[in-house]
Amino acid sequence: MIYAVSDTHLGMGNGRDNCTSRTALEALFTEARSQDALFIMVGDILETWQYPACGVLEYNKTLLERFLQYSGTRLILGNHDSHLVGHPFFDHPQCHSHFDAWQGGQWFRFNHGHEWDDVNNSPRPGIAQVLTILAGMAEDAGWLMRLSRWWHNLKVSPRGSYRAGQIREHIIDETTGHIVCGHTHEAGSWGEYHNTGCWVDGRTDYLIIDDANGGVSHHSY
Repeated sequence: MIYAVSDTHLGMGNGRDNCTSRTALEALFTEARSQDALFIMVGDILETWQYPACGVLEYNKTLLERFLQYSGTRLILGNHDSHLVGHPFFDHPQCHSHFDAWQGGQWFRFNHGHEWDDVNNSPRPGIAQVLTILAGMAEDAGWLMRLSRWWHNLKVSPRGSYRAGQIREHIIDETTGHIVCGHTHEAGSWGEYHNTGCWVDGRTDYLIIDDANGGVSHHSY
């Protein structure tokens, strides 16, 4: 069995920390571990676009170390925590740029999904990151709160079946089978493309892949 979650956007516990609930996330991890399931965090685990990268890692280090103490945990970085690629903490055998798993007679590839998003896949700061930083500054100043919401709605496009087709075009090896992503914050399944959703805005989305037949089901904690 596989539990997959993404886009937790863990911050530093203040007003800019958008993670819905650390307590619920830890409870979900405990549930996965009790089932001897893989527990895969599919990117944007930490929020480094609105926090100093090393600061947010230090704040959440104890939690991530607890996760990594379980051999079934896999961590994948996304565009919001890509600043930490190459950091010694993530130089760990359970941390990956992507991860492949055989489950229920089928292959599943786990990528965050920003790799196929031209707005967010550059290693250099692009318009997405710049606008996110500006939105954070607006929030801190207590004005233009709608800017943050407008940018959130914009950056998660395109959606649904279009995103599924866009990603499918980039899967060179057709034997890969299914692909599981986060990034768009839109939970659901479209053919062989599955999205884990997010843990912001009061949501606690995750998916489970059954070990008997590879069936994918979506849940909220």
